[in-house]
Amino acid sequence: MDRLDKLSNYFKEKERKKLNESYDKYNLPTMSLQEIRLSCLENNGYETPELNDKLYLHYRGFKKIENLEQYVNCKAIWLDSNGFELIENLSHLINLKCLYLSNNLINHITG
Repeated sequence: MDRLDKLSNYFKEKERKKLNESYDKYNLPTMSLQEIRLSCLENNGYETPELNDKLYLHYRGFKKIENLEQYVNCKAIWLDSNGFELIENLSHLINLKCLYLSNNLINHITG
């Protein structure tokens, strides 16, 4: 591992530690803007929300779908294996073609 990789990993870890402070009252992680941005960077996406066409937010332990308003050009979102009970806050994603929601706590779908 060269020096640039070590430096990059250091800043990713530093950012991850900051995010550990963003938990809800049940000690579950929240889908914050920072968490989504970091996920984009970790998965070869872009820091600018509008440039991302894929979001990998699976296996994160989120309870609520939120803060996706800026990701208007997103075509696919991986939200599987979280703790979602309700599918919500996705109506503004007009380019969305694929939504992966398996292994969540969804028990009723309407609309």
